[in-house]
Amino acid sequence: MHLSDYISLLVSLKSTSLTIWGFLLTVSLGIVAFVGSAQKVKMKTYMFLSLLFICFAASNRFALERNFTAREEIRDKIYSCEKYKKFESLSGTDKAALPKKTVCEEYEVNNLIFRSLAPREELKELFGLSAKEANIRFQEIVSVFVLVILVLNMLQANKNK
Repeated sequence: MHLSDYISLLVSLKSTSLTIWGFLLTVSLGIVAFVGSAQKVKMKTYMFLSLLFICFAASNRFALERNFTAREEIRDKIYSCEKYKKFESLSGTDKAALPKKTVCEEYEVNNLIFRSLAPREELKELFGLSAKEANIRFQEIVSVFVLVILVLNMLQANKNK
């Protein structure tokens, strides 16, 4: 594979990541809007919505985690070009474990594009979380927030009976 193939794959994975976030936010806002505007909703409806949302949020979380894992693997493969460049001048270095030269030759040209698509590690230095961990934690916070709203409205509906 050439570096342009890796970059195309990263663009696709980044787009998928944004789609996953779009689904979560759309469903979350839809549930909050429904609960906020609904009149006299039965307890069973709240329980059913809660169960469906838990399944959706879990599925969404694992999809987001797999997406970031794939992006990190591609990032690490491309970053290994830096190792290739360092070992290129040394004699007797086992280059079998390093990527093929065709990928690394393109690395210099596309480095800026690549760095904008790959998950970054700056968050790790600032907050102790990688980009993957931060995205997953934020997704969990949004999901818990929606579930709390559902439970509070369910309790309110039960109280009004």
